[in-house]
Amino acid sequence: MYFIFSPFQSPYNNAALEHYLLHRFNDEFLIFYINSPSVIIGKHQNAFAEANFKFIKKNNIPIVRRISGGGAVYHDEGNLNISIINNNPKINISSFLMPVIKFLNKVGIEAKQNIKNDIIVNNKKITGTAAHIFKSRTLQHGTLLIYSSLENLKEALLVERNKFICNSIASKPSLVTNLLTEINFRFSFDEIVSELKNFMCEYYGIENELRLNEYDIKNIEDIIKTKFSTWEWNYAYTKAFTYKDNIKNVSLECLVENGIIVSCNFSSDVYKGSYLIGKKFDMPFEELLVIESII
Repeated sequence: MYFIFSPFQSPYNNAALEHYLLHRFNDEFLIFYINSPSVIIGKHQNAFAEANFKFIKKNNIPIVRRISGGGAVYHDEGNLNISIINNNPKINISSFLMPVIKFLNKVGIEAKQNIKNDIIVNNKKITGTAAHIFKSRTLQHGTLLIYSSLENLKEALLVERNKFICNSIASKPSLVTNLLTEINFRFSFDEIVSELKNFMCEYYGIENELRLNEYDIKNIEDIIKTKFSTWEWNYAYTKAFTYKDNIKNVSLECLVENGIIVSCNFSSDVYKGSYLIGKKFDMPFEELLVIESII
């Protein structure tokens, strides 16, 4: 097994890095990476129902769809992401979380795994997990909230899900906490990351650190261009859904397919009507959310 500390802070790059290492190699990896502010959604989620568009558009926070399942999470520079890629076609989240829990115990934190496969501390979530199987290889990854902006996390994921009628996987929000808060800032962010790296490398018997070369970076850039930075993957991959809302006393009901508004019914005290029923509206749904946030 090799250790890799990603040189990237872009969520597109790091999603592509995991994809590249999982699909193009036979080696096993322990990967650490830190993303700039972003909302990362599960593969089978509705991109529009998992993020506060008014907040993320104002703050230039992208939505990035990962290849694993699970719910939406907020990433920033205070959040460490941990990935394990191994040659085992079976998911074992408990095995993945064990060294993290042991490390937290070592620094004086009473941590445990709950039924949602999160790590909780004082009944608050500090780590969430997700997984993906590709042939005989497994990607298991999770977050570790060290000193993330919990205010931005809350705002970015604040959504009125009752407006969406869909069959996509919905997130289940939890109370969260930061590691540095729980240990009363006895260590810095960098010290925690360094100590966790040393602990996990010893746990897995890792002696070698792999650095990406120009060939690796070129392949990762190609994956970003063709998949992870595309609107088709991050938004249009969403299953068809219906959106209902009331705007300025006008009731609105839209059918959205592949991220595009297909039809829109509306009514008010003065007028009832429909617009382009059965035809392509050719308007990306997120534009409607942006308009609503301005009105």
